[in-house]
Parts: sequence; structure tokens; C-alpha cells
Amino acid sequence: MHKPEGYLIDKVKAGSPAEAAGIKAGWKLLRVDSYKPKDIIDYKIAESDDSLSLLLQTKRGLLRRVKINKPPGVALGLTFDPPTMSRLQGCSNNCIFCFVEQNPENMRKALYLKDDDYRLSFLYGNFITLNRVTDDEIERIIKLQLSPLYVSVHTTNPDLRRMMFGNRHANRGLKNLERLAAAGINIHAQLVLCLGVNTGQELERTIADLDRMGPNILDVALVPVGLTEHRSGLAELREFTAGEAKEL
Repeated sequence: MHKPEGYLIDKVKAGSPAEAAGIKAGWKLLRVDSYKPKDIIDYKIAESDDSLSLLLQTKRGLLRRVKINKPPGVALGLTFDPPTMSRLQGCSNNCIFCFVEQNPENMRKALYLKDDDYRLSFLYGNFITLNRVTDDEIERIIKLQLSPLYVSVHTTNPDLRRMMFGNRHANRGLKNLERLAAAGINIHAQLVLCLGVNTGQELERTIADLDRMGPNILDVALVPVGLTEHRSGLAELREFTAGEAKEL
């Protein structure tokens, strides 16, 4: 059977314009003003208007046209599954400290999701690596000024990046970071610190390199690595003592 087109509405916020218009969770959004949004970014731009015409499909497969008038900039109150509307950009890294890989078994599915999606970074503050974004996506970020973004850097040493990320293309993320910062995109940077790996002189180098990228690197969060007992087959790491953390 042909799968109906459209974006699945996961939730309708109470008291929102969408709820007032009678839109229900489980329906699908097909068009906004006769235009099919490419993803959540396109949708967010479209919903900023004060007058919208939505084409929707109910759970029973019926088509409904809903017109909504609201103050400009007010959100309609819809969230989608997946939250990006289009396919979620997954993570291509195999970091030596990956918190997802340290989760126990048999928990809810969402806890095993590894995303590396710039749209979720812009909208919700998810940390991304920029290791697999394309040139077209970088140009879109710059054109639409999707700022700030939250970026996991960990190190600016090219060889060490490839090792820590478990990704031979990890240095692409560093080049993308430099390009975005130079184009005026604000960045909140994060370094997950692993003792004896990216600490000491490596940490000093990374902070100096980020400083040289200019004022659009707004801040750098130093995050001591977190470890669980579920690390079978993962890299040998140990936690910071309180004294080591204080020294850093």
C-alpha cells in the first residue's frame, strides 16, 4: 500500500492556535499555504506568518483545509515525529566516551538515538559534531543565520580528532566550524575531557585554537568524561577525581 505523504503530528500544545483550530495529534500535515515544507526549518519559517492555510489528513484519511489567523511570530503549537519532520541526521562517529554506548539494555528506544543534526542543535540546543554536514547544509545554515549552534569539539588536533571521534572524516567538522564562525554563526563549544587524551597541552592547544577563531565562539564548556559500568568493549578511561577536576 502507498504510504500517505505528509508529516505526522506528534503533539498539539494546549491553548495553542492549532488546538483552537481543532487540529489533533495523529493527523498529518501535507501543505502550508500550498507549499510542502522541506523540513522543520522550512516549517518554522512558514509558521511565523500571521495567516496560514494548512492542508491536513486526519487519522481516517480525510483531507481537511484549516485556516489560522494569529499574531505574527506566534508558534502554531505543533510538534512532529520525527522532530525534524524529514529524516533525522544520525551520528557517524564512534567516540571513545559515547554516552549512548554506555547505556544499559532494555530502556526506551529514544535513549539509544545518536543524532548529529544541525536543525536540532539550532532549535533545541543538541550538541553536534559538524563531521558529516554537507557543503549545501553549511551554506543553508549561513544563509538562514541558524545561530547559535552547539558543537562538540573535544580537540583541534587532527590526528587526535580522528582517534577520539572514531571517524577518519572528523577533521571535516573542524573546517566546518571555522567556516561557520567566520560567517558570523555563534557557537557554544563543548570539550568532553578524557584524562591523558585531550587534557594537558592538548587542552591548552584546543582552547587557543578556538580563541583564534574569533568572538563567534561564545564559550567553551569543559565536561569531565562520565562513565558507567556498561562499557564492555569500549576504550579504557577513568573518571576525574575531585582534585583533578579542580586543577583543570
